[in-house]
Order: sequence, then structure tokens, then C-alpha cells
Amino acid sequence: MQRKLRTKVVFSIVCLSILVITGSVTQLRAHDPKPVLRSIYAAPMGVVTFYQVKPGSEENFINAMVSSGPYNRVLYGFANERILQTVSASKEETNFISFARYYDKATADFIDTQRNPAIAAFLQKGPLRVDASLIEHELADWGWEKGTEQSVLHIRPLQNEDIFTRNISSLSFFKAGYTGQVGMVEVLPANKQINEIRDLLGSRRGLSGASIFST
Repeated sequence: MQRKLRTKVVFSIVCLSILVITGSVTQLRAHDPKPVLRSIYAAPMGVVTFYQVKPGSEENFINAMVSSGPYNRVLYGFANERILQTVSASKEETNFISFARYYDKATADFIDTQRNPAIAAFLQKGPLRVDASLIEHELADWGWEKGTEQSVLHIRPLQNEDIFTRNISSLSFFKAGYTGQVGMVEVLPANKQINEIRDLLGSRRGLSGASIFST
């Protein structure tokens, strides 16, 4: 089921902890993460899908979501996906949210045709999907390494490639994969101005990054 809404959606990441490992090496070789970060950063489309899962079916649901999802295929229109379990006061409701970034709607539609039959048995009702277009990213620069105050950079995709050459604290906001971060999906009124959203996000001391989308 797909519903059209006139609103703005914000997906953000909050940093909970930082692990620092120090040591001494003579030579270090590592995979360069920048191509993957750039791919996620530039994806123009967001797909937010809400799932209401039957109690007791959470593990089966997650396994089916992952096994039928985009990471098991070579899809050039796919950039990244997060699967979030919502915080609920009710023990009788278990809700999940998928937040995915794509380069085209056809790829997102294909994933749904593969995934929805695989997860249907674990849902209380059909998923609710909302498509959105990227407006901009908000990246926190915590300033810890430089002894400066935290600031938030307003980044328009394909206009700020220099962020990949600067010492920005939170490029990890664009990391790929399902684990290692806590995410938030917020739905805001359509008349909410971008400057208001920037101020709201900039006031969050634990913010790693956020993406603002319009539906």
C-alpha cells in the first residue's frame, strides 16, 4: 500500500558512543570507504516503509527482510537501507521502519515485489510506503579534534563534494549496512520551513547527521 502525503520527512542518526583505539603500526592498508559514502550521499530518493509485525514474529520478520532485501542483489539504483525497530509503550504492538535510499523508483518497486511476499506471513497488515525526494543533508561537525564548538553543515548533494576531503566528524552518517547506529524518522508539517528544521536539528548535541526529504 502506498500513500501520498504532503509533508517533510527527516531521517537522522544520533551518536551514542565512541570507541577510540590507539596503537603503533609500520604500514596500514584499508578499504577506501569514500565511494560507498558518496553513493549514499548522492541518492536523490528516499523510501520510508512502515511495518506492523505480529508479536512473536520479530526474528522471522527481520530474517525475511534481510534475505529478500537489496543487499543480496547487484542493483545500481540502490544506495542504502536501515531497518529500525520502533520504541513502543505497548507490548502488543511491534513496529518496524525501513528507510532506504535509491537512485530510481523502478529499483525500489522491484525490491518490494521481492520482499513483500516473503514477509507477508509475519505482518498484521500490509506495509505502508511513503516515497520522498531529498532536499539536503545536515552533517554535524563536533569539533572535538579541533577544539571548536559543534556546528552543523547544510549540504546539498552534488554541490559539496569537498566534504569528502575535509576533516568532518560525522561522514559515518553515510555508512552502509544495518548495524552500528540508532536512527530516527520524523514526520513534519509541509509548511515547516527549512531554516526551522535546520535550527531544530542543530540544537541536538548528539546529532551525527540528518537527511531532509519532501513528499
